[in-house]
Amino acid sequence: MQSDEDKLNSTYVEIEKLKKDVSEIKDLLLKLVSGINTWWSRNTVMLSAVTNLIVYQGADFETTFFVSNDNGSSFDLTGYSGASLIKKHYESSTSTTIVVEITPPASVGAVTLSLSNAVTAAMHPGKYVYDVVLTSGVGVKSRVLEGVLTVVEGVTI
Repeated sequence: MQSDEDKLNSTYVEIEKLKKDVSEIKDLLLKLVSGINTWWSRNTVMLSAVTNLIVYQGADFETTFFVSNDNGSSFDLTGYSGASLIKKHYESSTSTTIVVEITPPASVGAVTLSLSNAVTAAMHPGKYVYDVVLTSGVGVKSRVLEGVLTVVEGVTI
């Protein structure tokens, strides 16, 4: 039969083993949560905003918009690239490319869209559709802006 002191020592050893097991489980959980957070930040899809634009035929066009997180803070666009097309309707086979620039510093989430006066001069007045797609460094594509783009005929240019 074990003495009380032996029982206490045995219990102490078991408690130390349990502490070690709990510590290892805690470390594994922290690694799992860290991995989930990393995956989520790389694979989060942004929601699209709808904004209608007006472009004056023959004039330079430029506008800047900001991408933000759900909580309103700036979305860091480091490593992102952008693409944007204008079409007469969604199924048109022809399109006009809008220049998309992630405006430095990328951490503020600013995106600038532009068209040269030569490009706008070649466009016929009327309504078009457009969208802006950002692609993350790991290839995740998100439509962040879309709407109707109206080309207005000018008098002077």
